[in-house]
Amino acid sequence: MMMQDASPAASIFESVPRSAEGHFLLHFYAVIARLLANLSMSEVGKQQVEQFPFLASYQARLNTYLPHGLSPTTEGTWWDTQLASWEAQTPEHLPLRALVDEVGLSMHEVRLVIAAGLVEEDIRFGALFASLQEPLTAR
Repeated sequence: MMMQDASPAASIFESVPRSAEGHFLLHFYAVIARLLANLSMSEVGKQQVEQFPFLASYQARLNTYLPHGLSPTTEGTWWDTQLASWEAQTPEHLPLRALVDEVGLSMHEVRLVIAAGLVEEDIRFGALFASLQEPLTAR
């Protein structure tokens, strides 16, 4: 018998409302998880995480969902699987799902839309992104 390394999305995301807002939140967290995983894989990225302590609060929140021992390289796949499971159990209209089903965007493209709006949700991401681009002589 094979052990699963994660609980079903229904129990993991039990506290997340089955609504457009809840769906957005899960995608928002999935994008941040990918960002943090990528930062954790380099010394420069680790320095950025230390320089911006607000990221620790996001990591702590994400850790409440992530199974123990999951590597940064597999977190993205884990989020994709859990989101797909959550969506399959949610009959309500979800605008982000409609972008895939009705408009034809890929999940990668949906994540790019969410990533582009991170600064709108939390302005501190602006400082992080500016720091990641240094030295930048003009904007």
